[in-house]
Amino acid sequence: DKITRYVYTWCDELIVLARKSWSIYELSEKKANRKDVESYLNKQRPNLVIFNGHGNAHSVLGHNGEELISTQHQNEHLLAEKNVFIRACTAGLVLGKNIKTKGAVGFIGYKIPISFWYNPTQYLSRPLQDPDAEPFRICSNQVAISLLKGKTVREAHEHSMATYRKTISELLNSGSERAHLVSTLFANMKNQVCYD
Repeated sequence: DKITRYVYTWCDELIVLARKSWSIYELSEKKANRKDVESYLNKQRPNLVIFNGHGNAHSVLGHNGEELISTQHQNEHLLAEKNVFIRACTAGLVLGKNIKTKGAVGFIGYKIPISFWYNPTQYLSRPLQDPDAEPFRICSNQVAISLLKGKTVREAHEHSMATYRKTISELLNSGSERAHLVSTLFANMKNQVCYD
């Protein structure tokens, strides 16, 4: 769908950065299924796990809406000893707390539906050039960038908060035509949660 297409392309810069210092494994499209995710987490034991896509208070979803990590499947323990960032709606409400309780080093996510402005009519084939989506990409990606640079979950959260504040301030002070983005950016900032 349009939303996941945007968020998927936001990971391009994260993958480039990650390849400089990390071994990475990308489970996209049909590979984003519970069997492959559970197998990978069991066998590879990564230090950092980032999910993008749809979710709800109890699950992060993959291909065709399949639950990948879920309180229903009780597989949150697979994220023990890991830093976890889930960019999916409301995963910070219940799932994130369970992930932390079951042994994750830390968790960052959102307790409401994460929102962003975008213009798919003009930019669906090139979402990274969408000026309305750019501030949301920058603020949200700051979490992953900080984690990939070896920062703690708390530091990554704080860096993201600073990026939100700076971006909001720039939009308000510049007389920008994009000042309408501020309320949505503020809602994302206010509802980003960190459990460490």
